[in-house]
Amino acid sequence: MKNSALIYLAATALALTAAAQVTDTRDGQTYRTVRIGSDIWMAQNLNFKTDNSRCYDNKESNCAKYGRLYNFEDATKACPAGWHLPENDEWRELISYAEPEKTAGTKLKAKSGWNTDKNYKQGTDNFGFSALPGGGHYGASFGYIGDGGSWWSSDNRIGIYYFRKDVVWHSSNETYLFSVRCIANPTIITDTRDGQTYRTVKIGNQTWMTKNINFKTDNSKCYDNRESNCERYGKLYNWKEAKKACPVGWHLPSKDELEALIAYAGGEITAGAKLKAKSNWNTEDSYMQSTDEFGFSAMPSGNGNSDGSFSNAGDFGYLWSSTEIDSTLAYSRSMGHYFNAVVRLNLYKTYLYSVRCLKDETHR
Repeated sequence: MKNSALIYLAATALALTAAAQVTDTRDGQTYRTVRIGSDIWMAQNLNFKTDNSRCYDNKESNCAKYGRLYNFEDATKACPAGWHLPENDEWRELISYAEPEKTAGTKLKAKSGWNTDKNYKQGTDNFGFSALPGGGHYGASFGYIGDGGSWWSSDNRIGIYYFRKDVVWHSSNETYLFSVRCIANPTIITDTRDGQTYRTVKIGNQTWMTKNINFKTDNSKCYDNRESNCERYGKLYNWKEAKKACPVGWHLPSKDELEALIAYAGGEITAGAKLKAKSNWNTEDSYMQSTDEFGFSAMPSGNGNSDGSFSNAGDFGYLWSSTEIDSTLAYSRSMGHYFNAVVRLNLYKTYLYSVRCLKDETHR
């Protein structure tokens, strides 16, 4: 069996219903939920009883507060249908969302419930994850309640302690008992043309891919003609090819569909901060950091120019629409590293820009 994984953190988050709760039909227990980026997390540690799970100090009151503690085998099958034990990459995505890693622990910890002294304070719980120090069981005894919490992952564990700001990865004995925080199964679609997969997110009444399309067409290009940039940013397309870049059931959004997204994100003056990815953008201290509030994760993919050169990666991202202005221009939107607006642009159809696919109404 692979090395097991944990996380030193704790509980609070996820949302599938209007009340931001999900019910485990196996035992009727409900859990608060929260969306963090494009992921939906339970906002509390799991408290479903399995053969080998235990409450800290064998006290039911600790299960009610911190959830149950599980060995690795039980942890892998403890989450209810539609949910799963997070993989390492999913934990890393959460941690990067609370970046940087050296201070992520403070941002993920609950605002109360941690042991502290004059030098060490409670968490700030920036994202509603509300990690609590539920401790663990280490073969012969329980330990660390109040000081730290541990969460299983696929092959490591992460630590958050009351006296630390960072998140620390550890390997672990699979017989030890730690907490489980469930994450909702992501919606992933496969482009049958080339086998590439894309995660999706629902924003308002629209369902979007969470990254730019990377399907090869005759004239599409990678930024600077480097394949690694296609993996990061997706391919760049002229307008004619942008209109046919999306797979069946998806399409290049119209002007009105882009504007509906922007309106849902608060309007064009501030929506950029909520739609931009939390990393990959060039930043300065004086510029507001993006929050990626809806998991759209817009990237600074730059553009291809008429002379074959490329520019603006890291600083600007441009998204084509299907709406034509005239024989030479088409409507698009742009986001930049130093402003929070989503700017309207009429761009030359021969230039190369990104495509973000929107799900067809009939397929929603």
